[in-house]
Amino acid sequence: MLNSGEGGFFLTDDGPMAAKVAVYAGAYEGLSEKHIAVPPKEVFGDLPTQLPNYSLRMSALAAAVVRPQIPTIEERVEKYNARYYMIEQRLNKHPLIEVPPQNPKVRICGDSIQFNLQRVTDEQVQKFLAECKSRGLPCELFGAATNARNFVNWKFSPAEESLPRTAQMLSRAVDIRLPLTWEDSDFLTLCQVVEESLAVVMPPVKRAVITKDIKAPDAVPEAGIQEATQLMRLGKLYRYNVKSAGESVVSLCEVEVAQYTGFKYCVALNSCGSALYLMLLAAGVKPGDSVLSNAFTFAAVPSAIHHAGAKPVYVESTTGYTMDVSDLKRKIASSGAKFCMISHMRGKIADMDEVKRACDAAGV
Repeated sequence: MLNSGEGGFFLTDDGPMAAKVAVYAGAYEGLSEKHIAVPPKEVFGDLPTQLPNYSLRMSALAAAVVRPQIPTIEERVEKYNARYYMIEQRLNKHPLIEVPPQNPKVRICGDSIQFNLQRVTDEQVQKFLAECKSRGLPCELFGAATNARNFVNWKFSPAEESLPRTAQMLSRAVDIRLPLTWEDSDFLTLCQVVEESLAVVMPPVKRAVITKDIKAPDAVPEAGIQEATQLMRLGKLYRYNVKSAGESVVSLCEVEVAQYTGFKYCVALNSCGSALYLMLLAAGVKPGDSVLSNAFTFAAVPSAIHHAGAKPVYVESTTGYTMDVSDLKRKIASSGAKFCMISHMRGKIADMDEVKRACDAAGV
């Protein structure tokens, strides 16, 4: 939804954690005063001399590109979701497809769709993927040997016990992007390609073809291009190369993201991976600690745990791509972990009320 190439935001209502992340990211000496969406100076105290500076802050160029996209989020979400639910309804009618239901507590942003293939073999899955690709529709299988969301590919931090339910889910879970730049008619063709490609396990009938780029990102608004160009002309790409916080495009971006999301504090970083890593440090994770996390997520999540010197404890996922709360309770008891970092792949949100109850009950 916010395209800057790379970038991430740490959002919290916890003042001390926000101060720590800002310092870890690079607010050395008195540079916290050039932020707006952080706690007051007294909360920072002596943190700039106590904590290391990892230089993970967002550049002014990235913030300039992001800012004009924030006011259009709601408009884009509405468009994404109308298309998503049309596709979900149609694909769910196919006997070999299951689109898992969304969490009713959550408003989604349907910029991609995921579904589970039913009653097919491994060979048929591969034929389906190949047929879709031949028709111009590259689909991702979460369980593919090259997919960064497949836990067996995390050789740097492998699972210490088997995760059969997650492995089974991954072997049938298909991921397709839904570009905003496409026309509504293109998504009817997309559904047709999926349905006809399943003819690898049934008699073929037609041959629809996709001609547009499914990986086309949202364009940067003209206002972002103009502001980024002006920053390049001035050479002011470093976020602290300003006289005051009010002149900082990064600080203003942090304020706007905090206001949109409803959080009190926001620190803009150079990537989401950096946000995950600094969140762990600010929460007090130490080398050797165990951290509960999804067995189905992007590789950046276990990488952040690994970077912090901690040990991930992977929790099984449901067929709806969310953390299995029953397995979470079991892993809390068996691992002794006191931290849990949960992620939500492709916007599939776990029942956070249940997750929080399980964690609170065990002091995690």
